[in-house]
Amino acid sequence: KGKSIFEDNKCTRLYGVLQDIHASKLQDIQLKRSEEQFRQTFAYAHTGMALVAPDGKWIKVNKSLCDMLGYTEEEIREKSLRGITHPDDLNENLTLLDELVAGKRNSYQMEKRYIGKNNNIIYAILAVSAVRDASDKIIYLVSQIVDITAQKTSEQKLKETLAHLQTILDASTGVVIMMTNNRGIITSVNKGVENLLGYTTDEVIDKLPASTFHLAAELQQRSEELTAKFNRPVSMMEAFIAEIKPNKPATREWTLVRKNGTTFPAQLTLSEVSNNGEIVGYLGFAAD
Repeated sequence: KGKSIFEDNKCTRLYGVLQDIHASKLQDIQLKRSEEQFRQTFAYAHTGMALVAPDGKWIKVNKSLCDMLGYTEEEIREKSLRGITHPDDLNENLTLLDELVAGKRNSYQMEKRYIGKNNNIIYAILAVSAVRDASDKIIYLVSQIVDITAQKTSEQKLKETLAHLQTILDASTGVVIMMTNNRGIITSVNKGVENLLGYTTDEVIDKLPASTFHLAAELQQRSEELTAKFNRPVSMMEAFIAEIKPNKPATREWTLVRKNGTTFPAQLTLSEVSNNGEIVGYLGFAAD
């Protein structure tokens, strides 16, 4: 009312302003929790993680990445991107990084090879995303690196094995060798299919069932014989495989039909192809 808050040099009242900061305090708490969760995830993740400056320099790396590459954190931080990247993968990596820094993309993922401390090659999936401030300026990049070396090594061994197998199959031109899936569809053949049956590989692989090369009447007869033997219905497809036992192929004489309709007697040996105990297909050898 126009009076001083002091009377006779004594404070008679106080004025204050209260401001609701509940929302901002909750935001601060949530931010601290998120930061702590990120620190925990970063430190103890089983995949390699790194914080990288926009110019490509390392800010921080976790233990998993150190173990993967064989370096200490201090040693990695002294290395450049070029120093640990396989030369054949460097250009793609730098191009994607430049696009990310330039704002042309928010993240990128690529398969690349790293060079370890012992000059060993590490195959990995690299995923990189940018963390930006309120003005959309990049603060740092978050890199996640998943080691797929074991997988790539297995794939390479499988390719080599298949290449060797195909060489053997193609060298065996006097017999028909084919592999089918568990539904009887042909998945692989040798040159004998062309020499003895008159079909090209493109005509049969993933297109024809193995029964294509058999007389329908003969298959029907065998189906009826096995139906009587086992006292249950046996389909024409099962007529081929009913008497195959684990690790014991079944051999029988059949009449095979060439593409031009002519026939010839053949001895056919069939065996199971298994993966982890599950039958995934059948391997057949047929000789005139």
